[in-house]
Order: sequence, then structure tokens, then C-alpha cells
Amino acid sequence: MSPDWSPPSHPYTLIGSIISQVTGNDVDSGPALSYSLQLEPEAQGLFSIQRYGGALSLTGALDFESRSCYTLIIRSSDSRHQNEANLTLMVQDVNDNRPQFTQHLYQVRQHLYQVR
Repeated sequence: MSPDWSPPSHPYTLIGSIISQVTGNDVDSGPALSYSLQLEPEAQGLFSIQRYGGALSLTGALDFESRSCYTLIIRSSDSRHQNEANLTLMVQDVNDNRPQFTQHLYQVRQHLYQVR
């Protein structure tokens, strides 16, 4: 009954997007597997998992400059047994800063009526 997941790479992921699909394998023919996350305090509100579908979603904004890696503990359960696995997510750096002017005022001298 070990959880497994697809390891896609998303260079830029929007909040609400599915970032991975977790699938469990249970050799018993018991009830459907359910999934849950155990998150570090810094990751609270950033990730969620669909309880019975296993879709792992981004629910908050990630910032490479603040943190470049998250380790999520994914639990799968069939109501009698439980298993867990770690999933490490690497945050890629993207250009998320606005351009800035280095001065507040620029002056240019231009002769508008110059004949050539």
C-alpha cells in the first residue's frame, strides 16, 4: 500500500494547479485508499491533496528566494493500515520581480528642429 506519484516538472505553476498525482497500491481488495499530507509549519497553506483522488495541488504562492525546497509527507490509508512516503519538491527560480529604474528623473537634450 505504498504511495507513489508522477514526478512532473513545472517551470511555472499557478495556484490551484495540480502539481503531481499520487497513486497507492493496496494488494488487499479492501476499501478505497485515502490520502493526507503532513506539512511543516512553513508549508501550511501551500499544498493540498485530494483525499480520495490523490491529486496534489498548489494552494499558495512559492518563492525561490524565501525557500527553494519542500519535503511533504504523504500518507495513504485503507482505514486499517497506513503507510507514508516523502516527496521532495524543488522550487525553480523564475523572474518574478518587476523592472526598476535606477533613477527617478532622466533628462535628454534633443534639437527638435535640426535640418540635415
